[in-house]
Amino acid sequence: MKGRKRKTKEQHELSGSYDHDPQRRRPDEPDAPEGWPVMPDHADFDDTAKAKWQGTCRLMESMGTISPAYGGLLERYAISYSHYRRVLKQASKTGLVLVTNKGLSVEVKRNPFTLEAHKYNEECTKAETELGLTPASKPRVAIEGAKKSDEDDFFEGPKIANMG
Repeated sequence: MKGRKRKTKEQHELSGSYDHDPQRRRPDEPDAPEGWPVMPDHADFDDTAKAKWQGTCRLMESMGTISPAYGGLLERYAISYSHYRRVLKQASKTGLVLVTNKGLSVEVKRNPFTLEAHKYNEECTKAETELGLTPASKPRVAIEGAKKSDEDDFFEGPKIANMG
């Protein structure tokens, strides 16, 4: 699908889109259940993944976007983040490149751990975007009560009354 990703009903509610244009409301969109998703309890969910899960849930709760519907995505995000941290640790021990002596020549190749780190970094970035946790995706998720004033201008900042 090309173009911008659709905002959820909650994102429209929080940003005030429906106040400005009530026809934008889609009556057929289901309501997401409220509350935190259930944290998985399996072998891949180590301490790093658990900490990432809980921190992300707290952050999303403070933004007003948490729902059990995000459980699967949060699970994959937390596990990918844990793997990312693990391979970064290994890469820092073994170096960015591997040098092998082959008789009279030397072979230099990229460390496989850095390739894995790159893969997990991409997976985490995609999940963060879906969850509204990156600077680029943050404008899609507005914080409740943080409506922009008519007096504010994006480039100039808030207007200040002339005191002189």
